[in-house]
Amino acid sequence: MKKGWKIFLVILGIIIALLIIWIVIIEDEGVILVTDKTEYERGEEVKVTIKNNLDGQIEFWAIGIGQIEYKENANVWNVIRFDIDCLCMALCKKAPMYLNPGEKSEFTWNQKDDNCEQVNSGRYKARVDWFDPTAEYRMGENPASTSNEFIIK
Repeated sequence: MKKGWKIFLVILGIIIALLIIWIVIIEDEGVILVTDKTEYERGEEVKVTIKNNLDGQIEFWAIGIGQIEYKENANVWNVIRFDIDCLCMALCKKAPMYLNPGEKSEFTWNQKDDNCEQVNSGRYKARVDWFDPTAEYRMGENPASTSNEFIIK
């Protein structure tokens, strides 16, 4: 085997090892929120999965299961959908949802904003506010998890 191929294979092995380590670290960290894909066609359903990797149970707010945020520019994200689990501007009052350690739940978003209109092409992410039912929080200080960024073409 030529020296160039040996170097290539060593570098490839190192890259694969680093990716595996990164994936393991990310997967074991806290409350994970992830979409099923990173690019969607306009109108295609976006599947969002939340997984509890903590040692204790988490609870979602009874209103506002998940939000969708749109990237306006390099540093500005705006909420364009307050609750992906409700129809348009409706404020759905739901019973609290709980996830035990290791459990996950899936939600779908139809790419509609709070006015029931198809969103524009661009970069988006999902966000879920949750809390540990055994802890005390001040208003606005509860934890939140944000998904990967995804693109609507």
